[in-house]
Amino acid sequence: MINTDLWKRSAPYSITSLPTWPCPFCGKEALRLDFKSIKFKTSKRQFDPDSFKMDNFEDNVFLGFLGVLSTAIEKSSWIQSRFVGFLDCSSCGDNVCFSGRAEIYKKTSQGGPDHPARLYPEYFSPSLPVFTLNEQYPEDVRKLLLKSFSLLFSDPASAANIVRRAIELLLDNLKVAKVNSKGKKVNLYHRIEFFEKHYPELKGILHAIRFVGNEGSHSGSVSKIDLIDSYEIVDYVLDELFLRSKTRSRVRSLSEKMTSSFGNS
Repeated sequence: MINTDLWKRSAPYSITSLPTWPCPFCGKEALRLDFKSIKFKTSKRQFDPDSFKMDNFEDNVFLGFLGVLSTAIEKSSWIQSRFVGFLDCSSCGDNVCFSGRAEIYKKTSQGGPDHPARLYPEYFSPSLPVFTLNEQYPEDVRKLLLKSFSLLFSDPASAANIVRRAIELLLDNLKVAKVNSKGKKVNLYHRIEFFEKHYPELKGILHAIRFVGNEGSHSGSVSKIDLIDSYEIVDYVLDELFLRSKTRSRVRSLSEKMTSSFGNS
């Protein structure tokens, strides 16, 4: 099960209170920052254009201007930087490299309170496991999902599109037809409709993943929260298809065996 509270937490993260992300080696939520490893380098570009969104002006020009001005003043108190560092696993002892943007608070001649650096992670090596990819899941599906995990922080839209491709591979593994009765190639929508014949309870949620993947492909704007919701659905689908279904099948087989042996007693 996905820890949605952990993954939906948004950057910036204070360097003194980073989330305890799961280790890609042992799966435990036990990654801790090695403070001695982290390095910063000041960026020449000190203002991120994404901080000044033009849609702030759409409803009210004056309030939009105040919003941009407030953002500019707040940003001017921080030095835009890049960072690289290591996270050590307190459970298995292995480590993960991560990097991204950072903001370092400017110290003034008047003194005043200091503030810890703010981190905007973009890349982790190896990728963090958003949910457990059981070895019973198809290997090609697992590989695609790992690729999607690697883009979670830097490019959610591309990550969502990869999830959509993983669903296509999943249907391939389940032998869901790629062509209709006339031999014409069909799209993912129709393949999910074919899939309904065998797993009607999963059809609707597979379409939900398709919607998010399409949004990532066409508009390039998928939020991290929407992406995490997609992962939660995929986690459920894979568990239902490859783990619970086998358990149900075995329980059914055992019950039939017991009924046959003891039914007349």
